[in-house]
Amino acid sequence: MTPATPTPQGQFRRCAGKFATGVAVVLSPGAGQPAGMTVNSFTPVSLDPLIVLVSLGHGTRTLAAIARDGRFSINVLHTGHTGLATALAAPGAPFPGSSLSRSQDGHLLVPDALATMVCRLTRLIPVGDHVLVLGAVESHATGGGEHLLFLEGAFLGSGRCAPAS
Repeated sequence: MTPATPTPQGQFRRCAGKFATGVAVVLSPGAGQPAGMTVNSFTPVSLDPLIVLVSLGHGTRTLAAIARDGRFSINVLHTGHTGLATALAAPGAPFPGSSLSRSQDGHLLVPDALATMVCRLTRLIPVGDHVLVLGAVESHATGGGEHLLFLEGAFLGSGRCAPAS
């Protein structure tokens, strides 16, 4: 079998960008050094037990904070959170702590997010240039608003969608 010719990363990004995704923010209190980043690589994995997955790049502050503290939150964003999503998407940008809140047990949260899941780290799995972060969901809540989506390098709103039956 002949090895496939590698695809340039830019071409692959454009190809993968054809898939519209939701936008979420992963936050960690980081044992006193909070961190967070915008992601579109989030997925529920298991209902029993409740497990979710996010994919974070090697060397990111957020991955280091989660590994150090062992806990994190995933906050699904609505169109009113575009500024926060942009701020947390820039590598090395100042942490926008003033736009966030803290739960009684110290978790960082996005106020009025469409959905919030508070998680305990269960496993880190290195894969290529990223690490899959698996977390056990300890609590969750939902809110309302228009879904923030990411498609072909841009944010857009979904309009209110009817619940799936």
